[in-house]
Amino acid sequence: MNINYSVLIALASMVAAIASAYAALMALRISRESVAISKSSALAVNHASASLTYTKVLKDLNLVTQDLSEVCSDLLIKWPREIDAKDHPLCGGVNPRPLQHVLSNGYEMVIDYSLNCTLMNRSTQRVCIDIVRNSFFDEHDFKLLLTQADHAYSDFEGVFGAPDKSCSIIKSQAFRWVYYQLFKRISVDDWYHIWEISNSGSGWLVKYKNEHLKIRSVLEEARENLIGEISKLEHTAFPLTVNIDLFNKYEAVLFTINNILNDSCVEFLDSYDHPSLKGKYSLLILCALSSVNLSLNQINRLNGRDYFN
Repeated sequence: MNINYSVLIALASMVAAIASAYAALMALRISRESVAISKSSALAVNHASASLTYTKVLKDLNLVTQDLSEVCSDLLIKWPREIDAKDHPLCGGVNPRPLQHVLSNGYEMVIDYSLNCTLMNRSTQRVCIDIVRNSFFDEHDFKLLLTQADHAYSDFEGVFGAPDKSCSIIKSQAFRWVYYQLFKRISVDDWYHIWEISNSGSGWLVKYKNEHLKIRSVLEEARENLIGEISKLEHTAFPLTVNIDLFNKYEAVLFTINNILNDSCVEFLDSYDHPSLKGKYSLLILCALSSVNLSLNQINRLNGRDYFN
C-alpha cells in the first residue's frame, strides 16, 4: 500500500491551521468578554453614587406624591360629576355624551396632544394658553360638526380623527367639538360660578394647588441631585452617558419631574380670570383638568416600576 505522505502533511497542516484559528477566535472572544466585564465593573464602581441617588429619588418621590395623587384622582372623578349637574344635554344635539365624559375626553386629548406635539417648545402650559387665547365659538361650525357627531357614541377622536400633532390643537375638529359641547350645554354664568367656587375655600383647585405646592421643594431638590450626579461624572473617564440604561432612567425621571413642576401647576390660568373673558371659563376649567390629569399621569409614571426599572 503506497502512502502519500505529502497529502498527510497537507491535511495535518490544514488541521493545525483550523485549530490555530479557532484558538485565536476563542482568545478574542475571551478578551472581549474580559473587556466587557472590566468595563461593567468600572461602570458599577464609578456610577455607584449615581445609582444610589436615582434609587433614593424614586423612593422619596413615591412617598411625597401620595397625597397629591389622591387629590388628583378625587378631583378628576368628582369635579366633572358636579359640573355635570349643570348640564343641559339637549343643547348639544340628539342624545349627546354625558358632559363629564366630554370633559374627560377633552382633557385626555389635550395631554396626549401636548406630550406628543411636534411643534417647537410646545408644552402643556403653552397648549392651554393657545386654547384659552384663540378658541372661539362658531355657530356655523357647530352645526356642521353636529351632522357628524349626532348619534355617534365613540370618543370624539373616533368621530373626527385625532388632532394633528404638527398643528395647533384648536384646528382639530375633535377638540373644537369638545369646546362647542361645553359652550352650548352650560351657561357662561354657570361656568363662571363653577370656576369661582373651585378657587375659593375648600374648592377643588384650592385643594390641588395646596398639595402641588407642598411637594415643589422635594421635586426641586430631587432634580438638583440628579443633575448634580450627571455634572459630577461629565468630565470623567466614565460620564453617565456611557451607562445607557442608567442615563435613560435619569432622563426619564428628569422629564417627569419637570412636567410636574412646570406644566402641572394651574396658577398660570389665573391671568385669564377676568370679567372681560367671561366666555372663556369653560376653557379655563378644561385646562385646569388637563393640568391635574398631567400631574396624575406623571406621578403614576414615577411610581410605576415597569417604567423606570
